[in-house]
Parts: sequence; structure tokens; C-alpha cells
Amino acid sequence: MRPRIPGSPSRDATADPGHARWSASSARLTRRRVTASAAWTLPVLAVAAAAPALATSGCPDLAVAEVPLSASADRISATNLAGSVSIPAGATITWLLENETATARTVTVSSLNGVGTATISQALAANGTVTFTFTTTATIAGGASVSWAYAIGATDVAAWNLRSQIRIAFSGTLAACPAETFCTSVSGTVVGTACPAATLPVAPARALPAPAVPGQQAPSADEGTPRQVP
Repeated sequence: MRPRIPGSPSRDATADPGHARWSASSARLTRRRVTASAAWTLPVLAVAAAAPALATSGCPDLAVAEVPLSASADRISATNLAGSVSIPAGATITWLLENETATARTVTVSSLNGVGTATISQALAANGTVTFTFTTTATIAGGASVSWAYAIGATDVAAWNLRSQIRIAFSGTLAACPAETFCTSVSGTVVGTACPAATLPVAPARALPAPAVPGQQAPSADEGTPRQVP
């Protein structure tokens, strides 16, 4: 199967029951049979969606990618690009997964690397969405990554028709940096960067604090009362 050209539709036509090439024999093909000769240990079909460069502002510069791990699992990774500022532990990663098929699935995450979550498995309705929340567990230096794997309980090519939105919000010394949002998609064994129709709520803008000027009064953070800046 040829990898999808960036910018082209992400849906694999042969995985679409409405497509002219779809047949009963096609329906019986499994993701495992179609991909039996694929070198799953190689980072094939990796599609990264890099955010605009933010390193000059003191904020991280990230990329997100989805890669097939096997006939029944994919991995999503978020990489702090080389030369970028380190990301303190405690960053929040919100992952919205949308089912592009008319069959309900069960999404199970595993192989957590550098992230933790309280939810491991969720039911994914037909044409529905689920949301997982991860928290980074250690500092992510420039060039390092965090990741998680997920399975949907099926190896059929047609079953793997999903779209994701991933939002990363920072904490600690980077709390003023804006959250970064990425999209990944998978149709059969073809990965891409198509966004789901459903989207995560818009994150509130986080303005960098204005520098204090000696002698001026600034509002108190608790009640808005003036306080003297030394």
C-alpha cells in the first residue's frame, strides 16, 4: 500500500465500504494479513506535524507523529525537538480520538512512555469520540519524546479508520506558553495528519506577564487590591 501524500485525503479508499473496489472478499481481509510482510519494527509511514517554531520565545518546539506498531496497535509520540527548551514534568496532554466507522470499538492504551493516565480503557461509540488525559512524569529535554500505544480490539483494515487531536499544555516555568495542538489520522495502514470533525474545547489564551516597573502599583493576584512593587 502506498503511503498517503501529505495534503491528500487521509481516508483509504479501499477501506471504505462505499468505494467501488469494496467487496465481500475485501471485507474479510484483516489488517494482519494485509500487513503481514510489513517491517513493523521500522519507523515506516511516520508522519510528524511540527508546530511553528517557538524556541525563540522561550517556549518548546514540538512535533507529533503516529506510527503503526503491529497489525493491532498504533503508537502516538510527542517529541520536544532538538535544541528546544526542556519541558518540566506536569505538562498535560489531552487526546481526542474519533471513530470514523459505524462500528463501536474499545480503545485501550498501553506502553506508556514518560506519561501517566488514570484511564486505560474506554468504549468508543460508532462515529463517536473518546478523550484521554495524560500527564508527563519527567522533564522532556530537547530531542526527547513521550508516547503511548493504543489498540481498538480489531485487526480489520476497515476498522482502523480513526482521527486524533492532541493538545499539549505546559506547566511550571512554561505555564505562560500557549498550548500546542496537533492532528493525526490512520486509515487502514496509511497514517496522516487529518483532524477529526470533533475538536477539543479552545484552550484559554495565556498572556505572558508584563514586567513590573519599580514604584508602580500592580493588582494583587487574590482580590485585585493594589500592592506596592518594590
